[in-house]
Amino acid sequence: MSYISLGDELETIAGTLAGVVGLLETSSHPQSASQAGALALVEARLRLLKRVVRGELDANVLAARHNTRDGVRDGEDADVLLPLLRAGTGAAPRRRRSR
Repeated sequence: MSYISLGDELETIAGTLAGVVGLLETSSHPQSASQAGALALVEARLRLLKRVVRGELDANVLAARHNTRDGVRDGEDADVLLPLLRAGTGAAPRRRRSR
């Protein structure tokens, strides 16, 4: 079974934010297209991650080379692994919202 590493996903998001900060510090045009694009990526990934964690979407929507793996790595700190659906197995189960 393959998984999405929440730790790897969050690290990628943090790296993107660090890059944006670097651009903002060196740019005289804070509204540049590259900065807007990086911020749009961060926003979209965070919104998707929130929906996956809530059970509203399958983790497959986040699957990418930087965060997909086959399990826990030896000697690794604790990580949250979100299971991926195999092709043709249907939608992710929806969680009931608590009231």
